[in-house]
Amino acid sequence: MRHAGVTVLFAVDVVPLTVLPEGVEAISAAQLPARIASGERVVMIAAGLVIDDRALDAVLNATAPAMLVCDAAAPGAVCLERIDAATFAAGVMVLPAEMVREQAAGIGEWDLGSTLIRTAAIDSATQRIDFLALPTYAPSRRRDVPLIWARPETADEARAGTDSLILAAQKGCLDWPARFLHPWPENMLVRLLAPTRITPNMV
Repeated sequence: MRHAGVTVLFAVDVVPLTVLPEGVEAISAAQLPARIASGERVVMIAAGLVIDDRALDAVLNATAPAMLVCDAAAPGAVCLERIDAATFAAGVMVLPAEMVREQAAGIGEWDLGSTLIRTAAIDSATQRIDFLALPTYAPSRRRDVPLIWARPETADEARAGTDSLILAAQKGCLDWPARFLHPWPENMLVRLLAPTRITPNMV
């Protein structure tokens, strides 16, 4: 999120004692209106979502309001929740501050994420960005890379998500040692270092 240019990070209505990344503040939906300034764009990502940076960029580059969606009938359709007979919400939105403040102020016991999905979905100004229609070619990796969308709920699903991320990170156009010899030790080290504060530049 920070790499994408988001400067303030909130976790809204999290389960008590949830461990949050450094710099992320836990607040309630009722506190949001006082923390969002008029004219700002608010990026919302579903809790626990592992999302491809290309999908995030596509939504952020759109004019608010915009939401990531998926054709419900498409093979490999991804789903946060259904918004109409043919479409799933895919867990990422960028919304104008006024929309978020208005809904958060009167949210009561309702779920803020679902309420904002419904509000954005019925707004004729909302751009719908189809996740499965995004290009799979990644210029920085010089190859086609399948788009990543996962919402792991178990340890096995989390490990599978990590596997997908590691496989997607490898660049194309490699010589034979980089293609056949390097991946095993590289991937093992990435698994060990990814949860730490060690960055690629430090390595």
